[in-house]
Amino acid sequence: MRLQQILFYKELDFPLKEIKALLDDRNFDIIKALKSHKVLLIRRQHRISKLLDTIDETIGKLKTGGIMNEPQDLYEGLPQEVSVALREEAIEKYGLTAIEVSEDHLLTLGKRGFSELQNDLHQVFRALSNVTHESPGSEAVQQLIDRHYRIIRQLWGTAKMTNPQAIDYEGLGQLYADDPRYTMVDGQPKAELAQLMSQAMSHYARTVLK
Repeated sequence: MRLQQILFYKELDFPLKEIKALLDDRNFDIIKALKSHKVLLIRRQHRISKLLDTIDETIGKLKTGGIMNEPQDLYEGLPQEVSVALREEAIEKYGLTAIEVSEDHLLTLGKRGFSELQNDLHQVFRALSNVTHESPGSEAVQQLIDRHYRIIRQLWGTAKMTNPQAIDYEGLGQLYADDPRYTMVDGQPKAELAQLMSQAMSHYARTVLK
């Protein structure tokens, strides 16, 4: 039992001289000591678990092509004044909290992960631009809209939230119809695409998300 106590105290980084003094104390209560050991070891276990999670997260970031640390990294390739203006416009439309939630999530993806998400979005836009003759509620269009919705939730950083954000998603569709910048394909505005997406997203929000 004494050896066990020595090992516990050593695990908790107590010096041997201090351990001897504790164990030789006539008032030493072994049950109280064991309870104390348990509390301290559980705290250490939690700290180690967090460190292991941090290591796994860092490994994941490195595997996805590099770590992004600042929101400015999300606008790489754009002139600083343009990126600042875009971020301020987004904050004005959606509020600072929503933008920070989005940025925090996107930064965890790493450069490669973020690039892949952007490419997925571009592919969906291109695919939808090829079916503008279809009805907004058609199966072909709605399948692409479902894919678009899931990408948008990743971009918003809300994919794991229980709220499906039906109103927000329908509102984004209206933004597409109102602002041609958001439905450009290969640098060219696509009015038919904007109209299709607005109607198709509204249909999806009202039939699937609500």
